[in-house]
Amino acid sequence: MLLKDLLEVEIPDEITHVIDVQNTREEIVESEISVYIVTNSLAKNYLTLAQRFNSLEKETGVWLSGFYGSGKSYFAKVFGQLLENRTIKGTPFIERFFARLHGLQDAALIENEIRGLAKKHKTHIVYIDIGKKGVIIQNGLSYTLFKSLLHSLGFMTDKYGFVEFELYLNNDLDNFKKGVESLKGMTWEEVKNNHMMVAPVMKQVFEKSFPGKYTNDSIQRLEDTIKSFSPDLLAELIKNYLKISKTDRLIFIVDEVSESVALRKIDLLDLQGVTESLSSVGAGKVWTFACAQEKLDDVLRNSGSSMNELSKVQDRFKTRLHLSSNDVNEVIEERL
Repeated sequence: MLLKDLLEVEIPDEITHVIDVQNTREEIVESEISVYIVTNSLAKNYLTLAQRFNSLEKETGVWLSGFYGSGKSYFAKVFGQLLENRTIKGTPFIERFFARLHGLQDAALIENEIRGLAKKHKTHIVYIDIGKKGVIIQNGLSYTLFKSLLHSLGFMTDKYGFVEFELYLNNDLDNFKKGVESLKGMTWEEVKNNHMMVAPVMKQVFEKSFPGKYTNDSIQRLEDTIKSFSPDLLAELIKNYLKISKTDRLIFIVDEVSESVALRKIDLLDLQGVTESLSSVGAGKVWTFACAQEKLDDVLRNSGSSMNELSKVQDRFKTRLHLSSNDVNEVIEERL
């Protein structure tokens, strides 16, 4: 008999050292939550966040910090899954999470707060690791977040994805897809697999199914809009999306923020502007969840920005949590 045969939890042949926040495939999420260790300290952080998300918080920026390997990406991903509460292999995610709270001091309080969130809100999570190799911040952070939203909705992440989004907002997407099938004998998803077909097919369908409503000028207009994309435009587009979708809350979980600031991949004031605009959507509808290795105060201290600029950033991130080394030690002991 092998040691793993005596254990309740199945030990994989290979243990993943780094959590990929963007990988939300069902089997991955199931595996991650099945071995997740929630310490009393982590439980308090989950309770704090759940209470904030249950309130009508005006400033919807969250700064989660912890050194490399502290589990901050794991924590953020699990919290995102709690808000979304997908059914994983027949079991709601929150039920899988509650099973990990056994014996903790605040278990009942956490369960009550999270059940309240699940009942009150239909939440859509957008995960982005801006520190990941290959992620290019082009046309500002606001457009990068918008592209991530497009991807999460199954749209393309270029100007044609913007067109898909506009079609969706105007309640024309289904008719557009029917027009594609009628014209080409292919689904729109099949057309998108061949990027060379996208532009001509879109043009043909517009001419036949939407004469005068959508034209090549429409695509050019969106291309120009992308070049001058702003935080306020992002907020306006999301506000319009929330009006017609089944979703009433949208959360951006952005990983590796302080590292990207240090590498000048993103600008702190750009982050502040985006968070401020998203908070302005109101009633705690859109949140920016920044994960970083450094505490916000340390990032600001090293940024060289003016005191006035620093205070603006601090005001956007009223909710700040830090994962300590004690959590890591406790998790290791529990797993052993």
